Amino acid sequence: MKGALVGTMAAVLLAACAGGGGSAPQISEDSKFLSPIAVGDDNPFQFTITNGSQAINDLRLCCFGDWLKHNVLTSVDPSACSRDGDEIKCGALATNVTLVINLDGVAKDAGNFSYGISVFDGTGDVNQKDGKPAGWTFDQAVTP
Repeated sequence: MKGALVGTMAAVLLAACAGGGGSAPQISEDSKFLSPIAVGDDNPFQFTITNGSQAINDLRLCCFGDWLKHNVLTSVDPSACSRDGDEIKCGALATNVTLVINLDGVAKDAGNFSYGISVFDGTGDVNQKDGKPAGWTFDQAVTP
């Protein structure tokens, strides 16, 4: 793989796909991706979610639409997770459990891209430990 590991994406407020209401589950999160990369390079992403003391019934990562426009998704691991439109659905996540989600893809477009990904439980919010909605934002450079 070309490119340098860029460490973790910043956890930010992303509400584009999240619903509201009630007491939201709280998670801690981390992620890894590569930048810069070139068109045709592998473009892996890794998301690590550690759940707190409230179970998540229907864990979803959403708003992958822009990433899916510029990359070809080749695999999702673990097999309990799957793509559904611009979401990655992973089902239930018990309390005090860590889930590592690996997405593999191949870059198909050159450019400088900004992506935002939200975490939610079905249609409800999932929060970070500080109470803010869970999610990531990151920038990635892809050369021709």
